[in-house]
Amino acid sequence: RVLSIGDGSPVPDLLRLLEASGGVRVFGEKLGRNGPDGAYQLSQGIPFVLLNLSKSPQRTRFTLAHEYGHHRLGHGARAPETVMPGSRDPLERAANEFSAAFLMPRPAISRWFETHGEKAVDLESLCRLACDFGVSAKAMLIRLNTIERVGRTLRTRLDGLLEAGAHLDLMDRLSMPRIVDSVSQACERGVWLPPEFQKRLVSLLDREGFGADVVSRHLPSGVRVEDLVAWSEVTRGEVEDA
Repeated sequence: RVLSIGDGSPVPDLLRLLEASGGVRVFGEKLGRNGPDGAYQLSQGIPFVLLNLSKSPQRTRFTLAHEYGHHRLGHGARAPETVMPGSRDPLERAANEFSAAFLMPRPAISRWFETHGEKAVDLESLCRLACDFGVSAKAMLIRLNTIERVGRTLRTRLDGLLEAGAHLDLMDRLSMPRIVDSVSQACERGVWLPPEFQKRLVSLLDREGFGADVVSRHLPSGVRVEDLVAWSEVTRGEVEDA
């Protein structure tokens, strides 16, 4: 209700949605594949999320929804973390449950099965579901188990196939399309800044004539000015309309 979206279909462009209506600012940069997934922080009372764009778009979407969960559930600031499905921390478990229900609503999953004429869950339907909802096959399997679409025996068998990487081979062989949205674009570019920061930096570069040394002071560590220039060319229309 807060975001004015229903639960009958996958969430449209999660990153843009949260920036426009979620009340959080999102920053992203590459922190390494072994780095934390993300963090939720408050700076002078302003909530913001940090994302590690070295991770896959599927994992990054779940992390973004997880950190937004901390925001919506009133958990307060959370240090940089790796989002784990089996966490014993009650706040982490609550944020995981929020993320799963937000990205994979029960009604939307039920509608997907009705639309596709699917009844039983197998590896192919699991993979297609994951692709259509923009999450990992593992996250989707956990969600299907939670909403009692798969039982213990089937989950164990599918878990084994996922561990063996069979889902990746199947997705590639059947050319299953992945979602292209702001998260996937951010992961590809390796940087994401809130719209107001984008506007200001584009202004510094294009209209106020500041040099790269000045602009670099406004960027996250590891983000190069030349990358921002290329990025601003791609997003110029989006930024000016934001």
